[in-house]
Amino acid sequence: MEDQLKQLSAQIKEKLSGIQDLKQLADLEVWAVGRKAGQLTELMKKLKDLSDDEKRRIGPLANQSRQEIEKLIASKRVDLNEKVSAS
Repeated sequence: MEDQLKQLSAQIKEKLSGIQDLKQLADLEVWAVGRKAGQLTELMKKLKDLSDDEKRRIGPLANQSRQEIEKLIASKRVDLNEKVSAS
């Protein structure tokens, strides 16, 4: 699961670099961290199936990944909003 988290984070960062407008960003946000079917959300739902030791190790990594991704998305949103207002 740790590898899946790292791969997903890398994939999201790669997709973020190609985002050109707010609609694309919103779509990526739903796909990545959406509450119902986001990729990271789906991975986090699998935490309940892990042993207690794995939960203690993977849980903080999953939370850190989510926070990092949400921070990157927010930063990209600010950049895109600035571009729109500058136009």
